[in-house]
Amino acid sequence: MKNAGLVKVLAIAIAVILSLPLVLNLEVFDQAIDADVARAMDVQSLSEKPGPTYRAIVELVDSNTEQWEGFYTACTARTQLGCLKIVQDDLKDHPIEPGSELATMLARYQEVTGMTGYQSAGGSQAGFRLPRWGLLLRLGGLNLANQSLSGTGEFIEAVERDTRFWAMLFKQSQGMLEKMVAVAGLWTNLQFVSEFAADRPLGNQERNQLEAILAGSKLDAARLTPAYLAEFRNLATLISAPHTSEKAQMMGVDKWQVTWFLQENATLNAYFHKIIEPAIRLAEQAGSKAIPLLKAPAGEVNGHSGTGSGSSFITGVFYNPVGNSIIKSAANISDYIARVHDLNGMLGLAQYQLAEPGGPSVQLEQFVEPALTLSKEEGSLSFACTDGQSLCRIDR
Repeated sequence: MKNAGLVKVLAIAIAVILSLPLVLNLEVFDQAIDADVARAMDVQSLSEKPGPTYRAIVELVDSNTEQWEGFYTACTARTQLGCLKIVQDDLKDHPIEPGSELATMLARYQEVTGMTGYQSAGGSQAGFRLPRWGLLLRLGGLNLANQSLSGTGEFIEAVERDTRFWAMLFKQSQGMLEKMVAVAGLWTNLQFVSEFAADRPLGNQERNQLEAILAGSKLDAARLTPAYLAEFRNLATLISAPHTSEKAQMMGVDKWQVTWFLQENATLNAYFHKIIEPAIRLAEQAGSKAIPLLKAPAGEVNGHSGTGSGSSFITGVFYNPVGNSIIKSAANISDYIARVHDLNGMLGLAQYQLAEPGGPSVQLEQFVEPALTLSKEEGSLSFACTDGQSLCRIDR
């Protein structure tokens, strides 16, 4: 009899535990939207229609037939060294023929990068074709390499136009993807200038000209704030979508999980306070303060003290598991800030390389944020990338 009673107690306990997730995630237990979260959701900073530069980029990359792509290496300057030489060698083996598709595309690329003003597509760019940003970046690298083979003057002119364009894209765009594309474009410029300067003798006037142009590559991480808010509004739009199946597909979970284990308001509150707010505060910090924080564990940067939205262990485990997984997956959102500071560090390395012939009074520390771990060797300059993914080094 005692054993039967114990079994009954255990059965009841198991039933209670199993029912906790269902009970805790009833709609009645969802939170109210915080006032500051509601304000962030209401901000409408994105236009309904993209501007002419955005449309020109889409038209440019859409015109590509891919016939030329196999002849030229897709080299990523942010993670590889020697990209200028690699693309130059490809161009020597396969010169761009006048009137060819690639010649036409590069001419149009130069027109696009000479445009002024940039206006992102509205919202999450729904209803508008996203440009093939990777192709635009590849055209940029090909154009710079091709101009470098034409001569120093042509190369400097191309660097100046591209630097102005990518810096404009970063400052005026509203989406995080666009801003990171701009960072990648500026990174390619810096690496190609560094390789160009290491490969041939440049006069003082040319070095000074390039150094002045590259100064336009310096970015302010605080300009990521609109993009972080746009990311939040995109999530809010997704979570408030009327069709459960659509939400489930976008979140990569089953429909029943969204139905039973997603607390919409609690997710938005937690995502904003644990992810977006700390990221914005970090973006607004100067490099000397931000970089040490970016090197800290992700939880210390983003304010994570666990994935739960509740105030106790039980609610932390069982309450809003789908929402908590969304929050946890965004733990590395500060990498965007790190990449901006890494780009600024790369700018310092390139500026020092150009100024170094000025004599012993030119010190590397004048150009690079001291919080970065600098390494000056016989044939290279480098520092440990804050984002943990890029290659922050130039060879000279």
